Amino acid sequence: MKFKFRLDSLLHYRKRLLDEAQIKYRSAQAEVDSALLELQSYYDASDNARSLIYSRLQSGSGLAEVVQADQHIEHLKIKVNLKRSEIRELMMKAEEFHEEMTEAARQTKILEVLKEKKKEEHKKMMKKKEAKELDDLTSMRYGRVK
Repeated sequence: MKFKFRLDSLLHYRKRLLDEAQIKYRSAQAEVDSALLELQSYYDASDNARSLIYSRLQSGSGLAEVVQADQHIEHLKIKVNLKRSEIRELMMKAEEFHEEMTEAARQTKILEVLKEKKKEEHKKMMKKKEAKELDDLTSMRYGRVK
């Protein structure tokens, strides 16, 4: 008799939930990574503007460029603060999806362990049944020989 796990459909459902949770988490993490890259670009632009200010102040020329670069830095500070708050929200969302994924993995693992236990019990039962049938067969043969 072939092994049939009674909760197999539930196990498949839980695996599907786990797959969906993993997709959500990866998507949220990709959004976080993208936002972090954008934040880094703001920092780089700010560093470039500071370098421009420094070089113009050293040369003593381009006062208009210095003022414009300073305004650009102030604008970037605002963008950085907005992006940081956006990143915090994205990280919280990603953390929620990570917890959801972890719970789905735990629930799936519980069913997989249960399935393995039931499979081992089935194997033991089948071995016992086979041994009993062999004993009965041997007993019947022994009884006929006499």
